[in-house]
Amino acid sequence: MKIAYGLSGEGRGHSMRASALGTQLIAAGHEITFFTSGDAELPLTEKFGAKRIEFLPTPKFHLVDGKLNVFKTSIDFVKFMNTERRRILSLSTMLQEENYDAVISDYEPLLSRAALNANIPSVAFNSQNFVTVCKIPLKYRHLSMPLALVNAFIVPNCSHTIVSKPVRVKNKSHKNVDLVGPMIRKNITEQEWNGEKNHILMYRSHALDWPTSEIIEWANNKGLTIYFYGNLTPEEEKLVSDEFIHKPISESQFVQDMVDAKLVIGTSGTQLIGELAYLGIPAILVPEQGQTEQELNAYLANDSYPNMATINSKDINGENLDNLIENLDGLGIRHTEDGTETAFISVQNWLNKLKP
Repeated sequence: MKIAYGLSGEGRGHSMRASALGTQLIAAGHEITFFTSGDAELPLTEKFGAKRIEFLPTPKFHLVDGKLNVFKTSIDFVKFMNTERRRILSLSTMLQEENYDAVISDYEPLLSRAALNANIPSVAFNSQNFVTVCKIPLKYRHLSMPLALVNAFIVPNCSHTIVSKPVRVKNKSHKNVDLVGPMIRKNITEQEWNGEKNHILMYRSHALDWPTSEIIEWANNKGLTIYFYGNLTPEEEKLVSDEFIHKPISESQFVQDMVDAKLVIGTSGTQLIGELAYLGIPAILVPEQGQTEQELNAYLANDSYPNMATINSKDINGENLDNLIENLDGLGIRHTEDGTETAFISVQNWLNKLKP
């Protein structure tokens, strides 16, 4: 079948999910084109080639002093959708004229709405929908409510929903919903964590206020270099050196640096947590302040996996990092299973039902 795969360009999680599922679908004989922008373009181009990538803008989260503002994010989303009405109509015409059979939508609102307008079936495949379809522990439900509100704007109404999540939460038994584990790509399943190199991998999507200079000093005192993936603040750009190396997002190099690292310090995105849990890599999770999905991810991961610990950015210092690392356990051990095959089977079964 000919499938249009739309995905958010924020961070690396969406693109890594698309990489894993897209590889399976292409191997099964489906024709896939990815519609995205931002952080997702480079790794997907690296993996699948430029001919399979089409530009698609995606809305941004509104951050105030590093914190997610749900109200302003919602207002910005309405503005975004008003300015993109013509694009939805153009995408709708394109889907029809180029004979697309189905749409996969990962947390993007344009291609999914174009599919609805063109009467082309679509499936929602993301991680954010877990707050709707899963049983969130009572002590964390206050964190799930803002995310559910944002989801109501962004996530389309689809005939089928797949949610990829590494943390141990249960499905509410919704119809037409499949809950799968993290999407682990082949270049990770073939690896084992060794921590042989003298570096720490740091990953952060947005340019946020972290005590980066303190982390650099702490790492350098231990004879460790930092490989930083993500966006730097202007002040952090001045810190770039042989001991603090800024690297572009890359599917292959990121994985290699992660596997070789003594430690990973990163924001608590779904995809990163899944990869860390799969390989048992020691990690310190630092959720973006006010980003309720990341806070929820971090707390659930902290409850689920002994190789991870969580700390707020304002509490980061050398002593606290040492204490957290001392208590990490289960290193190099697989704590979760790959959900890629299950996700592929879910999509394939859905596609089979579409055939006349």
